[in-house]
Amino acid sequence: MPPTTARGYFRATLELPIDAQQERVTAYCAQRELVLEAPLTDVPPVESAGVAGDELLTLVRSIDESQRADTAIVVAGFDVLGDDVRTRARRYLLLAALGITLQLADGTHPDRALVDGWDGRAPSERHGERVREAMRRKALRGQALGRPPYGYRIEERSLVPESSEAEVIRGIFRACVEDGSGVRRIAQQLNASGLRTRRGRPWSTASVRDILRNAVYTGTYHRLGVTVQGAHEALVTRGQFETAQRLSAARRTSPSKQRRRQYLLSGIASCGYCGGSLIGMRRSGVRAGGEREELAFYQCASRTNHGRCDYHTRRAVELEAEVRIQLRLLPETDERASPAAPPARRNGDRISQRSLDHMLEMRVSGQWTAKQLLKAAAPLVISEFDRSDDGVAVVSLAEARSRLTEQWDELPSDERRALLTRVVARAVVTDDEVTVTLLG
Repeated sequence: MPPTTARGYFRATLELPIDAQQERVTAYCAQRELVLEAPLTDVPPVESAGVAGDELLTLVRSIDESQRADTAIVVAGFDVLGDDVRTRARRYLLLAALGITLQLADGTHPDRALVDGWDGRAPSERHGERVREAMRRKALRGQALGRPPYGYRIEERSLVPESSEAEVIRGIFRACVEDGSGVRRIAQQLNASGLRTRRGRPWSTASVRDILRNAVYTGTYHRLGVTVQGAHEALVTRGQFETAQRLSAARRTSPSKQRRRQYLLSGIASCGYCGGSLIGMRRSGVRAGGEREELAFYQCASRTNHGRCDYHTRRAVELEAEVRIQLRLLPETDERASPAAPPARRNGDRISQRSLDHMLEMRVSGQWTAKQLLKAAAPLVISEFDRSDDGVAVVSLAEARSRLTEQWDELPSDERRALLTRVVARAVVTDDEVTVTLLG
């Protein structure tokens, strides 16, 4: 059955002011006997004027899952969804993936508007695609793009070994394959020898792990979806590389046996001695009755990854409880607070532009139907929607702080984490004290 209820969404555009949009949408709903409920106008801040932002996502989240099939979001035209065709595509595909009908009051079918918009996009949007395609052709010829990986330099567009760095690479693989050393021990050995990364920094477990996983050291070049075997001189044999992968996999605990815990203060808590981030980790312990249990801790990443500073370990439940107490005690306006800022986005929170572009090209060229496009894009757009602000609607700082202090134990961990990033700028931790700074 077609939708019987409509939710209007309005956003200022260069072509159509808000009042004209409202008039068009109201007439459209009346003509089709749609009940127009709770229209929402997105008035973004000046610095992002014209961007279809969190208000549209707020509107989507306000529609109960059981009501989605009976509800249409009506906009005056396709351009109301965003300033560029990719944003419009993401928003339209998200609504379709969630089972919410998008209707355009100008009478155009959204799929047609999407196809026409992508086919007629601005030259500035096409420029990036032409650049990527030119780079891809170079990659097919084995030409190095961008900065060379550690162990190599670029000569005549090809990777050639950098002698001193290449020896470090060979040493890392020997330590892993022949000595059985793990990434932490290898990093410690490199740092103890006075060796530094190309940027002059101490070696970390992550940098060693990245090298052991990089097939470039077998002479394989991979870039922009292109893989070229034997593109340059190898620093290790294929056998050494595959052995390193097996040994690394064997050291990791099976994912099915891992118990995941969300560390609420990740990216917020920092060491009061060296300024490094605190990271979460688990350890086995023994209760008073002799029963074994896994305990969660925070400790200094500088000690864990670089061998600097000290562990400065704090029990997770105790440190998180201290932060909660300070949220209650600090005044509403903290004099130490930094300027208000939105929570930082994690890497990967955006849909892969390359993947989306490819999908849209398949639809515009006629190789895919609208249903095939939706089937392919649905997991991507829903994943982005689920991660945006961790699924929590935007609330004021005062409301977020109130919910944390009054409903801490009742809040789901994802929502508690999202509210913390909305309220807390940082928590500086020493062995005896925690200093919380609020966002303004």
